[in-house]
Order: sequence, then C-alpha cells, then structure tokens
Amino acid sequence: MTTPHASMLALRAAITKETTSLDVPPGTYPIHAAFLVRLEGGITRHEDTTTSPTTSLPLLPILALALSKAGCTRDATLDIILSSCRDVLTGKAPSTLSDPAIMGAVSKLRQAFASTLPQVPRKGQLRTSITADISEVVDVSTADSIIASDPDIIAVSRVRAG
Repeated sequence: MTTPHASMLALRAAITKETTSLDVPPGTYPIHAAFLVRLEGGITRHEDTTTSPTTSLPLLPILALALSKAGCTRDATLDIILSSCRDVLTGKAPSTLSDPAIMGAVSKLRQAFASTLPQVPRKGQLRTSITADISEVVDVSTADSIIASDPDIIAVSRVRAG
C-alpha cells in the first residue's frame, strides 16, 4: 500500500511535469473542479554525495578578491574581464567557446576546482518514474463513491481556487 509521503511526492512530480508544458497566454484562470488522480510508478532517492562547487561559486566576490590581489595589474585585469563579458554576452565571440585554447582553459579550471576546492554536500538524486491518469469528476457523490471503493486512496483534499 502506498504511503502518504510517497503519494504526495508522486502527485507533485506528476503535476510539475504536466504544468511545465502548458502554453497559455498570461492571465488568471479560475479553477473549480474535482479531479481523480491515479498514480502508477515509483520514487527512488539515491544516497547523498559530495561534489566540487563549480556551479555555485559566488562569482562577484571571487572576482573582487582576485582584483584586490592583482595589485598593479588590477585595472588591466578588470578591463580584460569586462571585455570578455561584453564579447560573450553580445555574441561577438561565438567561436570562442569552441576554440581549443578556451576549452583547454575551461578543462584546466575544472580540474583545479575539483582538486583544490573543498567538497560540499549534495542531496542524493530523486528519480521518479510516474504516470498519472487524471480524470475530471463531475459531481461530489461520484467522487465520494470512487474514494470509498478504492483502498489505495489515502488522502483526499478538496480545494477551491479562483
């Protein structure tokens, strides 16, 4: 039998999957409906791990500290950083990212980060394999009879939005 916690995770995953593909114009859409949602599948949470913090580095404080350590080359270093930012952001350097020298520098930075920066904890991955069958229930008595007849239904919530 499904646990309430697993059912809530499964419902959240199913809803997220469905709503990210909605293509509607901006606006408010009132909702007043009852739905029966049947979920099939499973949830797997992997063990926690550690990783090098390459994607969550605080860029501005790092650059500011590097500039403060640059001494007499501070102004030239700042000019190089700003010029590089402008080139990448404006698309003036589209081939830069495929340039072997740049890719070599990226690889060298990744290796240096992995070998010298302290490892940080990362939550284990949450993998879902869930299918959702969502049916609109027209009246409350039909919904109540379905709920009463199915022992796997463990949580019922009636919500009015709008």
